[in-house]
Amino acid sequence: MRSFIPKLYILSLFVGLAIFTAGCGSDEFNLLNPQEVTLFVDHYSGNNNPGIFLYPNRQPAPLSLRGFEERQLGYTYRVKAKVYVPGQPAMDGPNRWFKFIKVISEERYTGNKPFEISLLQHHILGSGLGYRKREGTFLYGSYELRPATEEISKQLDELSELRSKFEEDPEYVRQILLKAIVRHDPENRGEGYLVHEIVFVD
Repeated sequence: MRSFIPKLYILSLFVGLAIFTAGCGSDEFNLLNPQEVTLFVDHYSGNNNPGIFLYPNRQPAPLSLRGFEERQLGYTYRVKAKVYVPGQPAMDGPNRWFKFIKVISEERYTGNKPFEISLLQHHILGSGLGYRKREGTFLYGSYELRPATEEISKQLDELSELRSKFEEDPEYVRQILLKAIVRHDPENRGEGYLVHEIVFVD
């Protein structure tokens, strides 16, 4: 009996592993066995929410996606990618990420429902305001924020004046809510958002 129990336990482990392996499609992401995966890329991207998901279960991707330069706002994609591990991991950055391989499918987003984007940004070096103003234009990363009204423009300007406070007090930033309610900008399709509302709760 003493020798039978360990053998039964080991056999159970092998059976469980076999079932798990059979249940995982070849496209599922596995940190223990990095491989090519299919990712779903949503029609919008925001600070702290890149809109990248594992396909087909739509779970948030555990790694960032790099090299997908042809991505445009207002389009959804299925793309093929592979885990990339650099030879010399950065001391203050990620040690692996998804490297873009190719587009499998592309579809124009036709909905008009507003969605939220964060106007704060959290990263390894700290936190702060997630947009800036340059030459009269509000920039959100590489995208443009176009105020729908003068009141929205005034609010964005007023928040810009708090930039130093946001940068100097990361604990404050973690406690507040600052987001924009937006749609895809019909005058700048694929390159920016039209801002309809600012939500600021401190």
